[in-house]
Amino acid sequence: MSPVSVDSLTTRRADASDALVLLEMSTDMGLECNAGEFSDHLWELLNSAENEVFVARFNATIAGWAHVFVARRLGIARFAEIGGLVTGQQYRHRGVGRVLVRECERWARHDHHAYLRVRCNARRRGAHEFYEKTGFEKVKNQFVYEKCL
Repeated sequence: MSPVSVDSLTTRRADASDALVLLEMSTDMGLECNAGEFSDHLWELLNSAENEVFVARFNATIAGWAHVFVARRLGIARFAEIGGLVTGQQYRHRGVGRVLVRECERWARHDHHAYLRVRCNARRRGAHEFYEKTGFEKVKNQFVYEKCL
């Protein structure tokens, strides 16, 4: 496999035709979603002013994607949050994630957000190291509860 240079990576806004490639990368990370649902989710995000999905490309091949959105909470100022960041298996540890984080930061600054947040599963130690190396600071531990309706 030839090395990937960060300088040779480009980013662009995702479009609906990217859905199957993004889904394939995502299932490698454990996402369980069918193609129709994933396409519907992507379409909703692409048509929302408070969401953005970016892809990083090496030549014509999509190497990774990131979803960033406006988070609103009662009692605190709105902020930007990375809702997902996936790098294709063959492109990991080659700068793709850093390029995508920078694109999310650019989007957040453009929309005048004071900070960018990301949540990460406690089991994903490699991801923790990645986010800390890209300038994120761990600010709290929390539990996530869910109830099926």
